[in-house]
Amino acid sequence: MKYLKLLCALALALALSMALPALAEGTLPSDPMNETSEPVCGATGGEHQIADDAWVVSVEPSCMVGLRKGLCEACGLTYLETIPATGEHAWLDGEVTRAATCSAEGEMTYACEMCGATRTEAIPADPDAHTFDEGAVTTDPTCTEDGVKTYTCTACGATKTEAIPATGEHTWDEGVVTKAATCSAEGEMTYTCTACGATKTEPIPTTEHDFSVEVTAEVPATCTTEGKTAVMKCANCEATQGGEPIPVTGHTVTTWELVEKATCSAEGKERGVCDVCGESVEQAIPVDPVAHAFDEGTETAATCEADGKVVYTCTLCGATEEVAIPATGHSWDEGVVTTEPTCTEDGVRTYTCAACGATRTEAIPATGHVADEGKVTKKPTCTEDGVRTYTCTVCGATGVKAIPATGHEWGAWKTIREATEDEPGEQERTCEVCGATQTREVDYQGDMPKTGVFTVPTGWLVAALALSLTGYVALKRKSTRG
Repeated sequence: MKYLKLLCALALALALSMALPALAEGTLPSDPMNETSEPVCGATGGEHQIADDAWVVSVEPSCMVGLRKGLCEACGLTYLETIPATGEHAWLDGEVTRAATCSAEGEMTYACEMCGATRTEAIPADPDAHTFDEGAVTTDPTCTEDGVKTYTCTACGATKTEAIPATGEHTWDEGVVTKAATCSAEGEMTYTCTACGATKTEPIPTTEHDFSVEVTAEVPATCTTEGKTAVMKCANCEATQGGEPIPVTGHTVTTWELVEKATCSAEGKERGVCDVCGESVEQAIPVDPVAHAFDEGTETAATCEADGKVVYTCTLCGATEEVAIPATGHSWDEGVVTTEPTCTEDGVRTYTCAACGATRTEAIPATGHVADEGKVTKKPTCTEDGVRTYTCTVCGATGVKAIPATGHEWGAWKTIREATEDEPGEQERTCEVCGATQTREVDYQGDMPKTGVFTVPTGWLVAALALSLTGYVALKRKSTRG
C-alpha cells in the first residue's frame, strides 16, 4: 500500500506541474466560454473585480499549490487563480514499520497524501513486551507437590515461572506379597508410592485345589447300567470332588434289519445285535408323514378364465393333495368393425372367443381431418394479419390460420425542416404500400466553435488531476479503516 500511495502522489505532482502553466495561459477551464486564467480583466484593463466572499477553493493548498476561482463583476468571466503552497504536508495515519520490543525501540512511518514524502517517529521500547519461548519444566510435579515451568525471553533473557499442578496420582512400585493365598483363604499384596511412601493393599485370589489324592476309583458304565467317576481329595485341605454318575452307554448296533416299514399313519420296526454285549435289540422307526399312498386322483377341467385342478387322496389316512391346472385363456378371432371411425370420433372393433363366446372391444382411432390447400379469405396489410381458411375434404369442417402482417416498406428520410442552433430540425419518411408516415427530430450538426481556451491536452490534464485526487481519497479511507 505504501508504494501505491507514492505512485499516486507522483501522478498528482506531475498533473499539477503540467496544469499550472496551462492555467497561466488560460487553458484549464471547466467551461472554456466563461472561464479564464488571464490576470488582466478584459473590461477594465486592470485586475479582475471579485468580491472576497465570491471565491471558491477547488484544491486546498498544502505542500503543493492550491487552486481557487471567482466571478469577475466587470467582465463576467470566472477567473482561475493558483494559491501558494503552505509548505505543510498533509500527513496520513502512521504505519508501524518496525515493532518495539522489550529492549529496542520501534519505528512509525507517516506519508504525505499529496506529495508522498515520508517521516518517521520512534516507538519507545516496552519493558513488558517480552517474547517468551515455549518454556521448559525445571521442577517435575509429584503426587502431592506442584512442579515449576520456566519461560525465557528470546530478546533480553528475562524469565518467568508458572506452577505445574500436582498430579494427585501416586507412582506405585511392583508390590510385595504380605500374606500368601491358599486354596481356602485370600492372600494380600502391598504397594508403596515411590514418591511419597503412601501404601495400598489388594487381595490375592484363593488358589485352586490340588485334587491329586484318589479316595475311590472310577466305576465304568455299561450298555444298561450307570457308572461313577473317581472321588479325589485336595492334597492341601479336606475338600473332595468326583463321584458323579456316568450315564449308561446304550447298545451299539452297526447293522440294522428292517422288520416293518413306517407309513404316514403307523410306525415301523427294525432289529439288530449289540456289538458290545451281543444282546438282540429292537427299535421303532418313526411315522413318515410324507409316505402317503395316493390314488389316481379326480380332475376338474380348466376353462378360459378359471383354473382347473386334480385332487389326489391317500388310501391309508385320507389326506388329500391338489395340483392346479392353469386356465386356458380366451381364443379371440380377428374381430369385426362394429362402428366405423370418423374425422373426429373413434370407431369400435369387436373380438369374440371361439371357445366360450365372450367378447371384447378395442377403439379404432379417429382418422382426423384431411385439409385442402386453403384459401385466403382476408389479405394481410402493413399493420394487420390476414386469414387463410382450410376445408376438410371428407366432412366439410373448416379451420383458419393467421397470415402475418407484411409490415411497412419505408422510403428514404426527407428533411421537412432544417435544424438550427436554437431549434431541432424534422425529417419524415412514407410507407410505399399504405402511405403511412413517420417523423423524427434532428439535432443541429453545425461545426464546433474554434475559439475559446479549452484544448484536448488540457482536458487530459484535468482528467489526470481528478483521477489522482480520487485515488488518494480512496487510499486514505482504506488506510483509516485499517
